[in-house]
Amino acid sequence: MITGSVLLVPTGSTDWYTPAEYKMDAFVALVVPSLVIGAFFVFALYKVAEAKRRPTYSEVMEGGVAEVLDRIDPRGHVIYNG
Repeated sequence: MITGSVLLVPTGSTDWYTPAEYKMDAFVALVVPSLVIGAFFVFALYKVAEAKRRPTYSEVMEGGVAEVLDRIDPRGHVIYNG
């Protein structure tokens, strides 16, 4: 994505005249959003990988002691570590 954005920035040609200010504005307008979006995707992938490594709550609660609030007749309410 970043490479494609860099290719869109006018780098200069002997046939075309593009002001230096326009080149810098185009660079900022194309590369900075690509970097931000790329950083977001890296962060999202990191969080997904972190969540997959963590044990589920049922695994953590197994063998623990909980206080019963309602009668557990197939369903009910309990307080665990609260």
